[in-house]
Amino acid sequence: MEKITPALRNPNAAHMFKSTIDNSREQAIERDKEISTQSVAIYTDGSGMEGKIGAAAVLYRNGRRVKAVRYLLGAETEHTVHEGELVGIALGIHLARTMQGNRAKVNISLDNQAAIQSITRARPNAGQHVVENILSEIEDELSDYRRLRMEFTWVPGHEGIQGNEAADEEAKKAITEGASRPSEHPRWLREPLPSNLSAVKQECKRLAKEGARERWNNSKRFDRMSKIDETMPSGRYLKLTDKLSRRDAALLIQLRTGHTGLNGHLNRINRADSPWCPHCGERNYENLMHVLYICPKYGEARAEWERSLRGRTEDLKEVLGTEDGIEETLKFIRKTRRWRTGRAVEGE
Repeated sequence: MEKITPALRNPNAAHMFKSTIDNSREQAIERDKEISTQSVAIYTDGSGMEGKIGAAAVLYRNGRRVKAVRYLLGAETEHTVHEGELVGIALGIHLARTMQGNRAKVNISLDNQAAIQSITRARPNAGQHVVENILSEIEDELSDYRRLRMEFTWVPGHEGIQGNEAADEEAKKAITEGASRPSEHPRWLREPLPSNLSAVKQECKRLAKEGARERWNNSKRFDRMSKIDETMPSGRYLKLTDKLSRRDAALLIQLRTGHTGLNGHLNRINRADSPWCPHCGERNYENLMHVLYICPKYGEARAEWERSLRGRTEDLKEVLGTEDGIEETLKFIRKTRRWRTGRAVEGE
């Protein structure tokens, strides 16, 4: 597991390199047309597929492709695409350092703004050790060639930019065909990278969700609730209730769980003498289904409810699982006057 230090560097310190993120895709595309013809242009990328993370860099000289280098970070349970983007930058810098011939300027282009911002701000985030190695490589390169200028530029992805497309293809090849020879990588990349903190957190969260779903699917409440909301457990319920008042949200919980103030439930927990409907009498068990579909006392309110939902009232997924279904059903429930402040009251 990687270790993150509060501050390896001053995040506000001036850099020896330049970074450019244009305000629009169009501006970035025009800028790349100039960059691609420079003496040294390098394109980098990170990619995730088939459960793995890969990275690559492609070197161009005077518009002609010269060399590509690939690196396989490992499983997506231990690494992220963002980390792959950072490793791609590291490969690009290494290409610049090991290339033959003179150069006055090196431009490294990539389609991930967050990766560029990571090396310019040097915050204590996941992938910090990769950023630190990148900055050290830059310092070493610029110390060896004091007149050299280095710039990192954002290019929009999926716009047919030759270098960007080539880097994307090579990053995918790192996953499907494997990495380049270790001798083509920076020394610090010749050993396995430590697990990325963000990736580990994501994997733990995924496993927790899977465990929660498995426990829910095996619970005695699953059969009842799956007839109302097949997505549980999920965040969908929070979205459905986001605009409801606290009182209405509490009422919806009662309707979904069956733990209502109706006589059927109250009698089961020894809070009512009889489980029968106060309007229909003996042998008419009072629960939500009775109120919604059977009791003649609520015929007028029921007819209005059915008109509002246009024949969708027979499906509990619609009645208690959609935004408009919940809204109209709560209106109907209030008209029955069988619920007040969360408790049923005697019918009139």
